[in-house]
Amino acid sequence: MAPTYDVIVLGLGGMGSAAAARGVRVLGLEKFGPVHNRGSSHGGSRVTRQSYSEDPAYAPLLLRSYELYERLERDTGREVAPLCGGVMAATRMYSNTPDEHFVITRHPAHTDSVTVACGFSGHGFEFVPVVGEILADLALTGDTPHPIELFDPRRLIAAPA
Repeated sequence: MAPTYDVIVLGLGGMGSAAAARGVRVLGLEKFGPVHNRGSSHGGSRVTRQSYSEDPAYAPLLLRSYELYERLERDTGREVAPLCGGVMAATRMYSNTPDEHFVITRHPAHTDSVTVACGFSGHGFEFVPVVGEILADLALTGDTPHPIELFDPRRLIAAPA
């Protein structure tokens, strides 16, 4: 008998791996193999911050991310996201969506089977655990308790003049 899965995750970087950690049967597909060094969240220079002026909708997601990183550190006994302080002194360039916000949604043509997250433009690491949680919620139940209205891609479609 062929194996069956509850969820298929394409890409096992930080968010894909976080989405896969939900106690269901998951098939994870990764181009580079497990635990590679080619992902956007790889390396020791990832920056996180709780001061996030882009939109208030990010605040509860950031707080949940910090909770989930702390849980992962407790569960594994390993330091995952050390907090060390710092000063931001550079201007960021956004390159993924015109309004500089993420896209997190069910695929409009496959709402019962495809969930999408993209457009993180260097902000992904600090949101890894919570976006993984959101993706798993959407894939398994079709909904999430997290406030993700801001990330609906329909916002990018211009209203008729």
